[in-house]
Amino acid sequence: MPKPAKVKEVEALREALRASPNFYLVEFSGLSVTASNSLRGKILEAGGELR
Repeated sequence: MPKPAKVKEVEALREALRASPNFYLVEFSGLSVTASNSLRGKILEAGGELR
């Protein structure tokens, strides 16, 4: 049986996906901390959300 917190998080993601015209999955484990923070800042500046 799924934990209530996980169920809540999945539902929040479903709602975010329904409300968004665009969605990107990225894997950036090879980025340095500086590059990762820069990417995060650019996404937020553009009005995006990073989870």
